[in-house]
Amino acid sequence: MSASIHDWLNKSFTVIAVNGDETNLKCPKCSGEVAFFNTKKLVGFCHKARCGWKFTIKDLNKHTRIQFGNPVYTRIDDNPTNVPRATEIALPEADLLVTKEDGQLVTKYQNAVEEVSKRGVSPEAQFRFKLAFNGIRVYVPVYYQGKLVNYVGRRAWWKDRELDASGVPKYEYCTGAKTQHFIFNWDEMRLRNRITLVENTFNGIWLMNQCDGSTNFGSSLSKVQVELIRISRIRSVVLLWDEGAEARATQACRYLQKLSIPAAFVKMTGQPDNHPVEELIEWSQRAHELARLGHTQVNS
Repeated sequence: MSASIHDWLNKSFTVIAVNGDETNLKCPKCSGEVAFFNTKKLVGFCHKARCGWKFTIKDLNKHTRIQFGNPVYTRIDDNPTNVPRATEIALPEADLLVTKEDGQLVTKYQNAVEEVSKRGVSPEAQFRFKLAFNGIRVYVPVYYQGKLVNYVGRRAWWKDRELDASGVPKYEYCTGAKTQHFIFNWDEMRLRNRITLVENTFNGIWLMNQCDGSTNFGSSLSKVQVELIRISRIRSVVLLWDEGAEARATQACRYLQKLSIPAAFVKMTGQPDNHPVEELIEWSQRAHELARLGHTQVNS
């Protein structure tokens, strides 16, 4: 039983250290770092002078959306029961934008690589996320549970004039795949403590390392995407959606908050790639902090 308690504590709280039956936690009540929970006696105490909180599992359950002893907890795994299973699809015929030869990154589409790099996606990221190109579209594969489940095909914007004349739509997604059932790079992002969501896939990749960025593929958050977040390790959500999406962002944040997930959106002008990355990092950091204090909107 104690092994499952340790697992739950690690997924639900900030564990500082473990010494036998004693688990040192960041106190959920005062945020002090001298709270200890005994996994054998199932009682805990915060030694911060101004706190002195005595707590049990029942008390801890009030400070996390992951309830120990509740069936919800058993769904925190690689195969949750209440979100779609991964149905593998095939990418349209296209070549990888960037490959490796003798440990070096190489491409036969230098112009395309440079144009994608201008969107904040470096050649290294293009290789890592297996971006592909067929002369008309740049394809960004979407993986879930290790399988290719969708893709975002973006028309080559540097060829807009000629492609407009040909009637090629700006975006292409896999027929039958439900785009809003997924979050980009979810197999990795679900293990992080926080996530900052943007509308655009290129922006999501650009901001992934700077402020835990990803994309939910648009300016609305579906119930399935919310459920993915709910059963993950993510403890706060920030929305960096484009100007004009404030009403939908407010709705999404309030939905997350009802599930005890701190969430806030940044009200900005334009879209993320209209701003220096340093500003976005600052806004994101501040929004995550204010979300935990119950705020919904943060002004840029």
